[in-house]
Amino acid sequence: MSVSPCPALEGVAVELGDTAACEVTFPPLGGGRKFDPQKVNIQIETAEGRRSLYYVGNAGCDGLADAGLELGWFYIDDREPARAGFCLETCRIILGQASGKVNILIGCATQH
Repeated sequence: MSVSPCPALEGVAVELGDTAACEVTFPPLGGGRKFDPQKVNIQIETAEGRRSLYYVGNAGCDGLADAGLELGWFYIDDREPARAGFCLETCRIILGQASGKVNILIGCATQH
């Protein structure tokens, strides 16, 4: 396991087989910590390695190609950011894997 500049949120390594709807729900933070939606990053980990996803926000998934990127995510509901959805290409990769996981990282500014 390589060291990430942001600590992985404890207990949030979702197996890819559990993301059939191409979304992931963030569990509650323990220890009285508050969730900051501006400090969340997501990675997918497959047999090919670990890849960071880019938060697309209001720009939507269509803006990824314009920015020269291919993997992205968004909050299902920006007002209550408890779930993340994956852009089409990201979803295709996730559903095409026999094994792997989605890593939720907190504590560092979200990659846009």
